[in-house]
Amino acid sequence: MENANYFPVPDFKETDFKSFIEYWRTYYTYNPDKEEKYYLNPIAKEKLELEDLQLLFEWKNGSILSGLKQISFDNKVGNFLNEINELKAKGITSVEDVRKITPKLSSAIWLIFLTHIIDGEKFPIYDMHVYRAHNYLVNKTIQEIPLNDKKKLFHYENYLTYFNDLKPQIENHKHWDEAMWGFGKYLSRFKNLSNEEIR
Repeated sequence: MENANYFPVPDFKETDFKSFIEYWRTYYTYNPDKEEKYYLNPIAKEKLELEDLQLLFEWKNGSILSGLKQISFDNKVGNFLNEINELKAKGITSVEDVRKITPKLSSAIWLIFLTHIIDGEKFPIYDMHVYRAHNYLVNKTIQEIPLNDKKKLFHYENYLTYFNDLKPQIENHKHWDEAMWGFGKYLSRFKNLSNEEIR
């Protein structure tokens, strides 16, 4: 099968784009009830309440925010609720638009996630699993996400280019996010193996 891009499933036979998404999103694991409460319901709102932002960041964190993380959320995200809603209504064109209204937000992953909250159609989810998946699809090697926040933002811009090239084929952005997360999570078990051993 000939594809312009590379989309594998185990034993890493090449498949088509739609089958890639349908296969790998089955590896996405999150309690459906919590998914609805913590992610699907709040992110669908045109105007966010502070509680919505709290739920979304707890979804991202995988649990309630610890003391220090809660303080960080309050000071760097929650305090900018009005500005976030203004951007959500006006629209954004880049991560930089969000950085301008949250100058204290130094974590690249939180900044990218907030950008996703504001416009999930343009700005997909990004984390260590998505980084791993994207790198493998493009370079066919397994690498871990850099620790440096500037490098994370640089790689996210590369991922956005990749995502936008594929966007006409993406029927459901949430399914795409789930597939990339699932594929990247699967690849994590092979990070200490050679490329020939990844199957």
